Amino acid sequence: MQSLFLSVGALICTVRAPVQLLFIPPCSAPPMKQFNICRLRLVTAILFLCLLTGLTGCVHTPRAVDGETLKPNHGLLVLKISSNVKARLGFLDFTSESTFGNRFAENMVGPKGFVFATPEERYYAIPLNAGDYMWSKIEMYPMFAWLHASNKFKVAPNSITYIGDIRVHVVDKRFTINVSDREDNMRDYLASTYPEYLKSMPIVKALAELRL
Repeated sequence: MQSLFLSVGALICTVRAPVQLLFIPPCSAPPMKQFNICRLRLVTAILFLCLLTGLTGCVHTPRAVDGETLKPNHGLLVLKISSNVKARLGFLDFTSESTFGNRFAENMVGPKGFVFATPEERYYAIPLNAGDYMWSKIEMYPMFAWLHASNKFKVAPNSITYIGDIRVHVVDKRFTINVSDREDNMRDYLASTYPEYLKSMPIVKALAELRL
């Protein structure tokens, strides 16, 4: 089967913002009360740090368990991803515009989920609510780039949606994302890893669209 390749390239932004450490003042209360107060302050400081970093460390991307009943109006997103460097791709519900508000919201609450790209190829099978999604941000510490409204992929209900094999390539401060169609390999992966899902749900091939 001939592979279909789509590509997207963009500049990557480098973050050089100073980080100010939080100072927790000493407690003057009795020992036991002092311990509780300091613990509360520490928890508050950690939560504040989570907000500063966009809560991305707290985002949980679900992983499929073969044969487990999907939630109503959910489907299974399947893709394979690799990269020449370690990178992370976040995804969100699709929006047709890239705005400051959308980007600020993602920084504050994090993406809907994310996948990791490494030199070793890796498949992902993610149960998601049916609908349209987009890769929202690519991160290679200390660099990142916004991807809002530049791409689109979908998840079909009660189906296995294959969006392609994704390859990220980074050179200096530029990157490309290639999407190829290797459906036969994907079917072999499902047969060995998710045989129950493969028997019970149809496969929908809907390669990710890149429009940058």
